[in-house]
Amino acid sequence: MYAAFLHMLVGFPRIAGCFVLVLLLTLSPVLETAMAQKKEYRFNYFTSDDGLSQNMVDCILQDSRGFLWFGTWNGLNRFDGYDFKTFSTRDQEPGALGNNFIFDMDEDSFGNLWIGTAGGLQVYLYEEDRFRQYLHHPEDQYSISSDKVNSVLTDNEGAIWIGTDKGLNKATIVSKRGELEGMVHYPVSADGNTVSDLIIQTVYKDQSDRIWLGTNNGLGLLGMADNDITLFTFQDENEYSLSNDDVQVIMQDREGVLWIGTNSGLNRFDYPTKRFFRYYHDLSDENSLIHNSVQDISIDSNGDLVFGTLGGISVYVREEDRFFNYTYKPQVNTELNNEFVNSLLADQDGNVWIGTDRGGINQYNVHQNEFEYIVNVPGNEQSLNSPTVNSVWEDEEALWVGNAGGGLNRIGLDNGQYMHFLEDASDPYSLSNDFVTSIHRDVKGNLLLGTWGGRFEFASPGRCDGGQIWSFYE
Repeated sequence: MYAAFLHMLVGFPRIAGCFVLVLLLTLSPVLETAMAQKKEYRFNYFTSDDGLSQNMVDCILQDSRGFLWFGTWNGLNRFDGYDFKTFSTRDQEPGALGNNFIFDMDEDSFGNLWIGTAGGLQVYLYEEDRFRQYLHHPEDQYSISSDKVNSVLTDNEGAIWIGTDKGLNKATIVSKRGELEGMVHYPVSADGNTVSDLIIQTVYKDQSDRIWLGTNNGLGLLGMADNDITLFTFQDENEYSLSNDDVQVIMQDREGVLWIGTNSGLNRFDYPTKRFFRYYHDLSDENSLIHNSVQDISIDSNGDLVFGTLGGISVYVREEDRFFNYTYKPQVNTELNNEFVNSLLADQDGNVWIGTDRGGINQYNVHQNEFEYIVNVPGNEQSLNSPTVNSVWEDEEALWVGNAGGGLNRIGLDNGQYMHFLEDASDPYSLSNDFVTSIHRDVKGNLLLGTWGGRFEFASPGRCDGGQIWSFYE
């Protein structure tokens, strides 16, 4: 039953050598249920076959110019919507990328790209189209504390925060040539441990300008006044403690709530009470978190939270406190092509870009509506007469479909009912041929048809719904 939901023709995907009509389906209030329904998004895939340097995508950024950047473990990729340009150490020229293992990226106020790699901090100078790098030098107290840079964050005050496997660094970006001054290594945490004892896996600045750290030993909060680090950790006896100390990602939603992804569970943090509310995967609940290892979080243009995990993505339904999940299913374009999700980016146009471990980039758009395929069902009069569609015309009352061998089909927009017009040698007012190649309605309302019968035919406005083709011309 298609009722009055048939609104707009969208395309003709070719399936098994024939055309199948695709119609946009808009659910009526009668069919809506109290619970939100999972949307069947169509995913697009971009892999090394399309020019990506590697199918393992660890981080994603969209810059102020609209370019998308994808960091892999085999170089950096810039995507303009059509083609990929790869930057790598193989360029072997002055100003080339210093290391191919890309972990994180951020853009500064000058439009330059700061990149955390396995071989130091890199900065892409956009106007000069070259890279500059900063490395650790044991004898230089103002160098970065380690060459393994896991996270970079630039803020509105001109600072860059650098998370390494040997603690947190901060410096000031002083020019568009990527020059840094005032490198600081953060010293001591509230529990007496030096920050250099911590692996800083992510750095995040919230709406109140608090600096949060995802570490291998819990969630860190940098003190605003004394620069001490307060650590929130898992406590076995406390159900409101952090679910796991291995913190991979931190994100604040539009409501101001902080979400923390760990290697064992997702956490919603209530800052005033310092309580963590945990979410885990539950095998008995298809609307639970899809996997406990949460690698990245993004917020789509609808304001919905999207969680990237090692089992796929989970989209959070806030009103119902549950998730819609998408995972790997082979040869199905409404799911991922690889379930190991490393990175996410939701852009302002409604696209959600997903970096996977082996499937390259997956992408969908939240503004897609659900699609239904209208096909020929043998023996069912409430379907197309033939699987091959040659032509389509839509007016205020009906969708007209010209079939190859199936004549003319009319689908009422008010009730979804089918009518079929076929060649009948005993009826002078029938089609001359069942291969309808073109349909058009003229300014007088006549429906004009082209067929393989060597004739040009039309049905007048008063007769086109009555089961007859009123007249025809040779």
